[in-house]
Amino acid sequence: ADVDGDTVTMLDNSEEETMSVVTTAITIDLNGKTITRVGTALSVTADLTITDESNTRSIGTINATGNAGRGAQITNGATLTLDNVTMNDGTIANTANSGSAVYFNSPGTFTMNGGTVTSAHEALRLQEGAVATINDGTLNAGAFGVIIGTTAGTFNLDGGTVNSDGMGLCNNGT
Repeated sequence: ADVDGDTVTMLDNSEEETMSVVTTAITIDLNGKTITRVGTALSVTADLTITDESNTRSIGTINATGNAGRGAQITNGATLTLDNVTMNDGTIANTANSGSAVYFNSPGTFTMNGGTVTSAHEALRLQEGAVATINDGTLNAGAFGVIIGTTAGTFNLDGGTVNSDGMGLCNNGT
């Protein structure tokens, strides 16, 4: 998509070795399909909405495989909105020592209106003043549900659930 506001509808599953970079404000309709990448699946530098408007029983999924996978890495103050999708960091085993399903390394906004975010390590990492609001949906993590990094971030749980085998919320900020 070359134009802000475009919607890209997945017609087939996509499996690549390199990450997809989103530089235009768009909507991705997973349409019941899966995006799989090694390492980081999506690098998001512009506003992105991910939906799944399929009428099938399959649920669209974003998987990042490897030891330090990231489902989506948000930079440049971008906004990521999930509407009823499943996003997995897809780390192959729970023995991975790093990896986030959604990772902010700069200011930005994450809104979740349903669906599931799953990670073998951490579901959501907020840094540099990033703001996350969970209105509905589930965060599942092997180690940390939500990490607020040393450079601060804001986490609002207005609905939904955070499940973790370790800590639900880890606040490293000041």
